[in-house]
Amino acid sequence: ASASVPMVIADGRFPDRRSVSTTPTQLIDIFPTILDLAGVAAPPGLDGLSLRPLLEGRTLGRESVVSQFHGDDIATSWFLAVGVFDNATFKLIRWGNGSHHPPLLFDLDADPNEDSDLSSSRPDVVAAMDAMLLGVVDYPAVANDVAAYDYRSLAAWTDQTPNWRD
Repeated sequence: ASASVPMVIADGRFPDRRSVSTTPTQLIDIFPTILDLAGVAAPPGLDGLSLRPLLEGRTLGRESVVSQFHGDDIATSWFLAVGVFDNATFKLIRWGNGSHHPPLLFDLDADPNEDSDLSSSRPDVVAAMDAMLLGVVDYPAVANDVAAYDYRSLAAWTDQTPNWRD
């Protein structure tokens, strides 16, 4: 969901299922899918879902996914949610704790390249997706924790590296 990376699953047991699914999936779905296709029970507590129902032409039972990224080469964390509202698939992007940058909202069905921000014209979808995102991760608190950690790490590095400006 975070990068719109296509996933191809080829399994000879599903020769008639040559189709494209627009159901939001996540990388954490790969492991349970492989286990399910291999006939191995998934261990309890996995966050991902098997994608086998999609191969069988059924629904996945999930209409939204979330993702987050924190890196040492960016100035802030980012969080995103992909979900279906009003029969359209939307992506909401939030940066940091949400107070410094406005959200971005894209209709992935009508605008797969994410060129047109709809956040001002669809505040209802922004509010619903933001609530869904907050239900999974308290992104303001996480972003503040990550920023504090980054600050402490930078301060420790500059204290230990006297000639870092050279």
